[in-house]
Amino acid sequence: MGRSSAGSEVAERLRRAVLEARPTGILTTISLGVSAGNGAGVDYDILFKAADSALYAAKRDGRNCVRVAGAQTPDLPAEAAWPATGPEPLAGLPA
Repeated sequence: MGRSSAGSEVAERLRRAVLEARPTGILTTISLGVSAGNGAGVDYDILFKAADSALYAAKRDGRNCVRVAGAQTPDLPAEAAWPATGPEPLAGLPA
């Protein structure tokens, strides 16, 4: 399992946990953006920007979802791109 895949799985578990928790009985959702890298040459600024772009893609896609830096963040260098993944957002939630 790749780092971005593992990261998206953790993010998806967190997303589901928040949705199911219903703190104070209120439907609460989160959107998450994930990026990953390894090795001495990792540029954390690029990874942070990739995760931030993926987060905004999740918000654009209807919120309450996980997006991985990749196809939805074409402005980033190739080393920061992975395939987009994540569940579809829940229908009927406010944008």
